Amino acid sequence: MKKFLNEMLKFGVFLILGTIILIMGTLLIERNIINFTIPANKTVLVVGDSHTACAVNDEILTNVFNFSKGGSGYFYTFLKVRKMLEDNPQITTLVIGYSYGNLEKSRDEWFKGEKYITGNLNRHLFLLDFSDFYSIFISNPYHVLISTISERIASLYSDHSLNRWGKYKYLEQNELEESKARLISNDKTEKVEYSEYQEKYLLKLYHLAMAKNINVILLNAPIHPMFEESQEAYKGYYNLLAEHEMPNATIINHSNMNIPESGFGDIRHLNFKGAEIYSEYLKANNLLQP
Repeated sequence: MKKFLNEMLKFGVFLILGTIILIMGTLLIERNIINFTIPANKTVLVVGDSHTACAVNDEILTNVFNFSKGGSGYFYTFLKVRKMLEDNPQITTLVIGYSYGNLEKSRDEWFKGEKYITGNLNRHLFLLDFSDFYSIFISNPYHVLISTISERIASLYSDHSLNRWGKYKYLEQNELEESKARLISNDKTEKVEYSEYQEKYLLKLYHLAMAKNINVILLNAPIHPMFEESQEAYKGYYNLLAEHEMPNATIINHSNMNIPESGFGDIRHLNFKGAEIYSEYLKANNLLQP
């Protein structure tokens, strides 16, 4: 029995050491092979979730690089921006998607929820430092460990192009009427609470840019008037947070901008027609500049 326990102990130690070596080795390789360098003329970096991904067409705005990614909270955006600023010293302006929905309590799930950890953590793991890993680990230890260990080898052979991390999304869908109907059917008065993690990492993004003397623009791209009206409860805190915690940022709030119905893919997102109208407006008025 004693011999058996010793063998099991040896096996356990070997397994733990092997796992640590696997994780550290693959992370070292990823840090050396994954490059976030963008063209030298791209001096304005746009980041955020699907709201900005669908709204800012960087083929129209030639000095802009849209690095937004749907379903990506400020935690993963912070990790990407930190790496992007290291690899691209030409960036002078950081445009952060800042919509009313970004502050909703439900967005905490984008940080600690099983679905979002499973879908995002393994891909971004090489971007984390110890404090980043500790923060997300204590929020959901089990799923963070599972995601950290699983698919480490497979990650080396996955797509490492910049498009995988974020890009302008040419949205063709036409689900506006369906999303209007869902909004009406779900129109309930709910307790207004705010996301702890979204606010924390939004402010880390802001202070990262300030430390590097990079201009910050907080951009609220157009949403459908019905949805804009439904966000009334968030507007006060939205403005106060920007005013008191990010005083050197420029706020561009176009949530109620007049966009034709045909320019919306749904109540939250512009389709490619709306993105063209909006991006031409940003270009004509030179808005995404210091």
